[in-house]
Amino acid sequence: MNRNLTAIVVDDEQVSRDSLEYLLQKLDDVDVVGSFSSAIDAKAFLTKTSVDVIFLDVEMPDLSGIEFLAIMDNLPSIILTTSSKEYAVDAFEYKVTDYLVKPVGLKRLIDAIKRISKQEAESEPNPEKEIFVRSDGKHVKIVLNDLWYVETMDDYVILRLENETKHIVHSTLSGMEEKLPNSQFQKTHRSFIINLSKISAIEENQVVLGKTKIPVSRAYRPILKQRLNLS
Repeated sequence: MNRNLTAIVVDDEQVSRDSLEYLLQKLDDVDVVGSFSSAIDAKAFLTKTSVDVIFLDVEMPDLSGIEFLAIMDNLPSIILTTSSKEYAVDAFEYKVTDYLVKPVGLKRLIDAIKRISKQEAESEPNPEKEIFVRSDGKHVKIVLNDLWYVETMDDYVILRLENETKHIVHSTLSGMEEKLPNSQFQKTHRSFIINLSKISAIEENQVVLGKTKIPVSRAYRPILKQRLNLS
């Protein structure tokens, strides 16, 4: 990232805002351009000014952080802040960048900012945005953002895409895993690789991608939790 991120802090608690702004001042690559005690005030600010990231408290009067996400369009990166972990599933529904539990520590905050910087870098033109696989006698281009998950089937793998499209490829799951960027995909089971951005909910031993439930084995559960900041 060659420029500083612009950020606003939205939290009804003055102490929480002051604490977070104090930590953000320690970071050379973030500029706080606004601080608001209500989501309503932040909404008014965003109609005139664009920012790169919003640090958004979940539990606020009048308009909660989750309600704010539901009514807003074209939002920048969102980092939710809360005193409770119970809103994690809501966070994934709205595809927030990160989820910080108060009191926020400097190291955890730095990790969240790094995640945003990584997303910006990956949004730029990149050969990893698509791959070619051999299916049905021809080489087929797979746009990675359209790929929901990969599953094994004997000596083949099935690539499940949007609109219930699928491609059957002669490959092992490990071979396909090497083709897919680790930043976007994760193995959850000896038979499955999922697109992390397609997760809509998380249950005890499985993740939900659209209408499909994918198993998460005991070996991969802690890895997935760490990558999704659920630990």
